[in-house]
Amino acid sequence: MNEHLKADAVNFPCEHGHIRDRADLISQLSIASELEHGLSLQYLFTAFSLKTSTAEGGLTAAELQVVLRWRGLLFAVAAQEMQHLTQASNLLAAVGGSAHLRRPNFPQRKGYFPMKHRWGLWPFSAATLKLYTEWERPASVPQPRELEEGEYEQELFSTKHRDMKKEIEEQDVHAAHLEQLRRTNPPLYELLLQKQRATRHETIGELYGAVANAFATWEDDPSRGPLIIGDPAFQVEGREVDMPQVIRVETVDDALSAIQLIVQQGEGDELFAERVVATTDSHYGIFLRMLREYQTLKARRPEFDPVRDVCPNPLSRLHDDNSYPGWRLIQDPFTSAVNELNSAVYKTMLLMLYRFFATPGGPESRRHFSRAFLPMMTTVIEPLGNMLTQLPIGEDPPSEASRTAGPRPLYAGPSFEISPSSELLPQAAASTRYITERLQAEANAARKLSLAPSAPRALSAVAAQLDAIRAAFAPPG
Repeated sequence: MNEHLKADAVNFPCEHGHIRDRADLISQLSIASELEHGLSLQYLFTAFSLKTSTAEGGLTAAELQVVLRWRGLLFAVAAQEMQHLTQASNLLAAVGGSAHLRRPNFPQRKGYFPMKHRWGLWPFSAATLKLYTEWERPASVPQPRELEEGEYEQELFSTKHRDMKKEIEEQDVHAAHLEQLRRTNPPLYELLLQKQRATRHETIGELYGAVANAFATWEDDPSRGPLIIGDPAFQVEGREVDMPQVIRVETVDDALSAIQLIVQQGEGDELFAERVVATTDSHYGIFLRMLREYQTLKARRPEFDPVRDVCPNPLSRLHDDNSYPGWRLIQDPFTSAVNELNSAVYKTMLLMLYRFFATPGGPESRRHFSRAFLPMMTTVIEPLGNMLTQLPIGEDPPSEASRTAGPRPLYAGPSFEISPSSELLPQAAASTRYITERLQAEANAARKLSLAPSAPRALSAVAAQLDAIRAAFAPPG
């Protein structure tokens, strides 16, 4: 065993409790999967909100090159979060669990996940970059000067045209009830707050540190037996998904190395070491540098405007878990239909991923799935996401809030809505047939939408791509 990695993991200070047993470990790895999954989608939404041409206004040619680089970096970080999700899935499989691809819809109450930050879909802004920098900041790194300049959370809900504070307060009935309970019955308030949190750990690094500690110390108690009990055939090799850094977890050393890489790439910090690296190519370093570049360009030329007028947290429909403030319903019927298509394709991709992780073997036995879902992100989700940040969100029905808050943001964005039925389909042959039918229905929907007046030309290309993916995925006969 790598004694250096083990020593760091064993000595990691689990201030909010060590992982108790296998069930607790699987639960915490599932939360880690939700974090990686959700952060990836947030970074994608922010990338889609950036302009891609000087014709959109607010950009010089030189500034556009910087903005396109930011967009590429956001896509790269989002892809790396999906790599972390894949690695977490291997860790789950190693200890007897399975891939966890479920997550709550956006937005969620701050405090549900570690660090008590807002959890939602945000257009690019200084406030958004501050939020992402905080999500990825190592606990041992002091808060940078840029993040000490006052409260920035409210800025997330302020757009070019209106301050949405009043509307958010009207939606935030749940928060008001909790605040009343805090004043009248503090013990019950604390109990409810703990039950409503995804994990007891306070930061992402602490969560992974506790997981590493569990792997490193498990065999100190011989009565518990081995920790790694899963069949390696249900784990993914990096080359299967174009993620060469993903490894199979067959030993404790494998697990500790995998966790160290996840933390280093996100926080830029040696796993559990006191010496802070905070490298510029970590997610933390990327977002902090991006924030400073944005502030420099804005100070140099106040007219610099790299962002489409996109509304935070758009939704085509409300879901049972949309009980927290900040969402906006898309009122334009065509835009809502395109967003529904994007969410349907996203759900189909999740169903493919579930079957991919549940299929034993290696690249040969799983190529059927990877050949289909790998192109979906770049040839279907990406063009639809880019399209949605240029489609009208529509006007709100009249209300006191809408009358006093000013004009609404012009554009929507991809909401990546998810339903409880997004889970493993256990029957392999039946799931292949069902997924094929979904792809056909989605291709037909894209084709129908492409016939609408003034429909973006990219919809025809999306329909063709879905046809091609369906043809490659469909069972013979």
